[in-house]
Amino acid sequence: PAYAVLPGSKPWQYIRCPCLGLLPGLCCPHHDRTQSNGVLRSTDFDAMLRRHPGELGVCIDHHAALVVDGSGNYEVLTLAGKEGSRVEGADAPDFSGAGSPAIWLKRVVDDAVAATLLPARGRLADVLEPATAIVEDLRVGAARGENPSDRDRV
Repeated sequence: PAYAVLPGSKPWQYIRCPCLGLLPGLCCPHHDRTQSNGVLRSTDFDAMLRRHPGELGVCIDHHAALVVDGSGNYEVLTLAGKEGSRVEGADAPDFSGAGSPAIWLKRVVDDAVAATLLPARGRLADVLEPATAIVEDLRVGAARGENPSDRDRV
C-alpha cells in the first residue's frame, strides 16, 4: 500500500462490491474512524472513489445514521456530545476530533474528491444521484473466497 501499516494491524484495501441496491452510490460507514489496517477510513474511501469516479460516495460518521422513511424522505441522526468530522463553519470533513457527527456526500471532480455536508433532512431525490458509470472490481471474487458465508459452508 501507499501508506504505512501500523504494527500489529492487518493490511487490506477497500473494494467496490455489489450490495442491496437500496440507494445509489458507494457507502462508507465509520467514515471518521481509523480502521483495522491503521488507515483513516476516509483516506481509503477517497482512493476507492477515484477508482470509481462515476459513483457518489455516502460517508457516514461513526456516531451518525441515515434514516430513510420509505416515502422518499431522509433524516440524519447523530449522537449529541460525540466526536465526528463536522466542524462548524468548515466546508470539508475535519478529522482532528474537534467536530460533531455528520454525513458527507463525496464525488470525484477533476480527479479530486469533493465533499458536501448532507443537510439534516430532505428528499433523497434532491441529494442522491444515479451513477454515471459503474466499474466492477475484479477483486470481489477473491474477497468472497476469503470471507465465505454460512451458506457457502453447508
